[in-house]
Amino acid sequence: MLSSSRAPAAALGFVLLTACGGGALSPGAPVREALGDLRPPGPPVNAPAMQRGRAAPARVRSGIYVAQFSSSYVFGYPLDNSKNGAPICNIYNPYQSVNDIAVDAGGNLLIPLEVPNEILVYKGTRLCGPWAATIADPYGQPTGAAANDAMHGTIAVANIFDLSGPGSISLCTMSGGCTQNLTNPALYETGGVAMDRKGNCWASGLDGSYASVLIYFAACSGSGVAATGIAVTQGYGAIDLDKNGNLVVVSIPNSVYVYGGCKPKCKKIGGPFTLQGGTIFGHLNKKSTEFAGGDYELGQVDIYDYTPKSLTYRYSFNSGLSASADVGGVAFSPRSKE
Repeated sequence: MLSSSRAPAAALGFVLLTACGGGALSPGAPVREALGDLRPPGPPVNAPAMQRGRAAPARVRSGIYVAQFSSSYVFGYPLDNSKNGAPICNIYNPYQSVNDIAVDAGGNLLIPLEVPNEILVYKGTRLCGPWAATIADPYGQPTGAAANDAMHGTIAVANIFDLSGPGSISLCTMSGGCTQNLTNPALYETGGVAMDRKGNCWASGLDGSYASVLIYFAACSGSGVAATGIAVTQGYGAIDLDKNGNLVVVSIPNSVYVYGGCKPKCKKIGGPFTLQGGTIFGHLNKKSTEFAGGDYELGQVDIYDYTPKSLTYRYSFNSGLSASADVGGVAFSPRSKE
């Protein structure tokens, strides 16, 4: 999961638990081995990655996806898993190194891989649907992604760090690959990315002094501008948009803020809401009535009732998951209508 020390090969899962256990990030956190040492053998770019996965029946089109940083599988669970049932399907990923995951408006699943700098796309024809594309990111180390229509439109990819400098947002398509890279002087380390229905983007991150920043990129272009009105000590993590267009920002290590506007002036609507255990990534369901967070500390997924002004814990599930594998990215399919 997310690292707090910039290095071209920083891997996230191992570092977070030591860097963030006390709730604070520090520039002196250790990093893992060089990128070349971490990349295991596997299928080449543009080869199907789902070769050992298990798809859900065709009639199963909704559920909850869960990723673990140190696991080769992204699991699919039923929308209501209050009885702690086992995964009903899975997607095999030989590289592991998955942080956040996302679902677009069509139910297509996006899996960013910090190593080896790729984004996997799976069709939303069913839960754990067929592989659609592997997109190489030549700019940085993907840790999150967002798209309205991944099959035909732009995919915004959050790079925790670029391969040659601070973090950024890569703009990619399935047909053309990653062709643009958005940076901002205030953005040093990137934790999450969101895209609204009009194609505007936000990046959640830290500046060079490790204060929280939220960068607004109008029309997902240009150099962006730092949003005002956010809590500079909130940390950083995944970003989502609720059905009213509010930004739902997950904050290391275990809280959520809700903001309105942020173009660039933010108005705090709710939070900080305290989460169970330790959570960096999470997303809303279709109606924006539930929030699911990946709890790396307790090795589970935590489900909450959501409104912009409240977040109420309901239940957790952990069947098939492991605290040692660093539970991270969690996404509903279908996602929030935003």
